[in-house]
Amino acid sequence: MAIWLVSTETSKVRATPPISALSSSVVSWLPEPFARTRVIDVVRKPIAAAPITDGITATITNVQKFRRRTENAASRISPNSSGRNEGVAMDTHPSDVPARRYADGRMSPRNAGAPGSQITRVAAYRQWQPFAAGPYVCRGHREEGSDSTAVVLTTADGSVGLGEIAPLGSFYSASFADGARAGIALLAPLLIGLDAAQPRRLRSLFDSALQGHPYAKSALDMACWDLSARRAGQPLCEALGGRFGDDVELYRSVSQDDPAAMAASAGRFVADGYRRLQVKVGLEPHEDAERIAAVRAAVGSEIELAADANGGWTTAEARIFLRATTGLEYALEQPCMTLDECLAIRATCDRPLILDESIVSLDALLAARRGGADGVTIKLSRVGGVTVAALLRDVACELGLPVAIECTGGAQISSAAIAHVSLSTPEQLRRQTIDFHAWVTVANGSGMPEAANGRMRAPDGPGLGITADLGVLGDPIMVVS
Repeated sequence: MAIWLVSTETSKVRATPPISALSSSVVSWLPEPFARTRVIDVVRKPIAAAPITDGITATITNVQKFRRRTENAASRISPNSSGRNEGVAMDTHPSDVPARRYADGRMSPRNAGAPGSQITRVAAYRQWQPFAAGPYVCRGHREEGSDSTAVVLTTADGSVGLGEIAPLGSFYSASFADGARAGIALLAPLLIGLDAAQPRRLRSLFDSALQGHPYAKSALDMACWDLSARRAGQPLCEALGGRFGDDVELYRSVSQDDPAAMAASAGRFVADGYRRLQVKVGLEPHEDAERIAAVRAAVGSEIELAADANGGWTTAEARIFLRATTGLEYALEQPCMTLDECLAIRATCDRPLILDESIVSLDALLAARRGGADGVTIKLSRVGGVTVAALLRDVACELGLPVAIECTGGAQISSAAIAHVSLSTPEQLRRQTIDFHAWVTVANGSGMPEAANGRMRAPDGPGLGITADLGVLGDPIMVVS
């Protein structure tokens, strides 16, 4: 059995603790901030009633008055540090509830902010985004497109914030689309009634409610920053501290194929204005050497190349590749899967070493710098969104480490976030990035400028500058309000 908490006017949220009866323990496991919304009823339903993979749709309206035992249970939600319970009247509106103290002494987020800034609705949308150039092959895995989830936050005054998460399959990193949606379903109710102008505090709430799983927090974190910047009337890059330039240089990835096909693809990208190409390797090292040699011959010496193995080699295979490509000019990107493996070949690698998949935290970033990395890639979804990406970016810049801001996929919403965070990075330490909306055949919003001459601008207007295309996205798979 599962317990469904019905909160505010039109939402239901699944939780699955082993609770055998509706008693005073019913709400003891609920995240404290959820207690600050108006609890209307608690309903028993089988777990199979709403599979996480299909999303959770808010369908309950005009719910009967809450049961007396539920009211009694909810009045004992938050024990204070002395062991006494601080009750919350069941008809109390979130804005009337003061900040409370957890048992360990920490204070819960206070619902402060300007009138109308409280988040009143969270909706999630699922979209399949086919790759425009056909299947994308990386590390020997073949993907036809991205399974994207977009979120839309709305405040009491009608302001909107957008976010997106689109993992590259389930093989590429520790993330997958259904997991992202499960995390969004868990975290979305916690936002109801909270102040949209405080994205860092909202991110702290996510981390308190869900240990790890940064990718599952990414879209909501992005949407919180978009919403905060929109309400402040600032483009996101300026809300993050400053705009460095008007556009950011792009690169394109050359998908794994036979050498001739990869050389042809590279030639088309150069003709389109791209000056940096990421050549996908990570298979048999001698065959990979032929791949990058063919690309170099096709594009000439002026184009910057990176041999990106996406962690596909062992240390021995990486060394074989280095020996086989002695006469070629390129940067080596993420040769092996782990940080230790990548740093183990640093002593024998006479090329710039760029780390991507290994950069999952501040500790990893600092270890990469100590180990001799020449640049890093910070992916928004991998580290958990704009909050942590901006932190890692700032630390990298303070250490003089060139940094690229990217994500794992998506369309206009994702590309806009990449553009803004990239443009808030000092130009002398900003590496090239990617325009994922140009990779796919569908859109999820309007306002994203088209790339030109291998460069991308951020949208105009406050926040991300993107207007969600709800007609294209269709019906939401989850609504909490």
